[in-house]
Amino acid sequence: MSFRLVFKPIPDTSEPGVPDPRVLRSWLDARNHPTPPLDTFEERRNARWPSLDLAGDRVTTEVAHLPTRGGTVTAKLYRPRPEGPLPVIVYFHGGGFCEGSLLTVENPCRFLADRAGALVVSVDYRLAPEHPFPAGLDDCWDAVVAVHGQAAALGIDPGRLAVAGDSAGANLALGCSLLDQRELPRRIAAQLLVYPVVDLRLAGEHGAWSEDDYEVNEAHDLVRASLRSLQDAGPFFNENYLAGHPASDPLASPLLHPRPQEFPPTVILTAEYDFLRVEGEVFAQRLAHAEVPVRAVRYRGMDHGFFDRLGHFPQAADAVEELAAFFRSTVDRRAPGRLDDQLSFLLEIDKLKTVIRRNELADASRRENTAEHSWHLVMFALTLAEHAAPGVDVGHAVKLCAVHDLVEIDAGDTFFWDEKGYQDKEDRERAAARRVFGLLPADQAAQFLALWEEFEAAQTPEALYANAVDRLAPVLLNTHSGGQSWREHGISATQVRQKMTLIAEASPRLGQALERLINEAEAKGYLAPEAKR
Repeated sequence: MSFRLVFKPIPDTSEPGVPDPRVLRSWLDARNHPTPPLDTFEERRNARWPSLDLAGDRVTTEVAHLPTRGGTVTAKLYRPRPEGPLPVIVYFHGGGFCEGSLLTVENPCRFLADRAGALVVSVDYRLAPEHPFPAGLDDCWDAVVAVHGQAAALGIDPGRLAVAGDSAGANLALGCSLLDQRELPRRIAAQLLVYPVVDLRLAGEHGAWSEDDYEVNEAHDLVRASLRSLQDAGPFFNENYLAGHPASDPLASPLLHPRPQEFPPTVILTAEYDFLRVEGEVFAQRLAHAEVPVRAVRYRGMDHGFFDRLGHFPQAADAVEELAAFFRSTVDRRAPGRLDDQLSFLLEIDKLKTVIRRNELADASRRENTAEHSWHLVMFALTLAEHAAPGVDVGHAVKLCAVHDLVEIDAGDTFFWDEKGYQDKEDRERAAARRVFGLLPADQAAQFLALWEEFEAAQTPEALYANAVDRLAPVLLNTHSGGQSWREHGISATQVRQKMTLIAEASPRLGQALERLINEAEAKGYLAPEAKR
């Protein structure tokens, strides 16, 4: 997927490389009214930018106490007038993991509820340094789980849930999306991010940041001071938040997640004169290249924190409109979306046709792809049904055969004789199963995951039979295509027998067929002589 960055101009000017006049005034004002020192946490937590309530009486406010693993977390619920069940946005405020409060983002959250037509749940998660990583993330994730689980009481549709946040809060939203990958059903349908923190490593660890990344045609000293102030504060906030935990953990630095395709559809808003702009846009590019639907918008002339100045900076209201529009287009449209989800899944698994395996076709004309292999397994299971153990539900075994290789869309084919590849095979394939099956409606996602897990465990009679035909198929093809993959790796008859003991366990008749094929391949010279091993 190609990456496109949308630029939002400064109102009333098209001149490039200049700060918005409102930003300039705020910088000059900050020189005369410096903020409290970084380590005065309570004072800084109570500070906030002035903003206006643009939602008025169209949105009501409630206070809730959501259950967490350690007790409860307070949240404010902003509910628009429309009757439920409403879609829902769970929002996390910014503040470097150490500052900020529900009041900081109250007006932006109220306006977001109004424009998105959604219940917005703003979470008062625990802050560092009193509560370092992962306390704040735990609160945020537990809040997502609680909101999803209390859908009826809250008057929401749990199938239309997004996470959102600004700065450090956007980092926590990304962490929730990563945690969401670890179980089914998936809860999070989209993420709405404003100038996100995506990499907590020190600058020297993730490449050089340079002022040359910014076009500056006036107020150079003020621009530089603004950029440097956030850059200089970063290590302080990170040290207090991480408290020795590795910054390389993707839950702390989502940019480092090795499988960006697992993230849900995302909108990322950045500010032109924000130290975080570069990493946020790099992250957006990475998502786009991983085929994640992403909208990236840069606000010219803006600096970090502009989103909080609703009613004073017109770009703040526009940013809320951007989040709401993306939410409506990607999440709210899912209301009737069971069929849409199923069709999206079917389109996604078409990619299985592009995964090339090591085995050649029987005529040795080319290597087979995984979709062909899966089809062949289904036919093996149906055709050889009379040789299965008594009582085996062959129809269920066919389901296992059809589903188990879908994970190769993400994980790729791990060659049967690749010992190194098998070291992380389970982790790669489990992550792929969560993402691929997670495209389905929740009930089907759980069913497909259960089928995949049953095949992998190979404990039920049906799973043993499915695994048996999965092993027999490549032996049959290798024996009739010249044994190319065996000869390339010097595989002996003894090695094949040792790897294929499950076949005879599942079906003595198929075990006998396997032995005949091995003897035939050995006679043809496809398998390495035992003396050479």
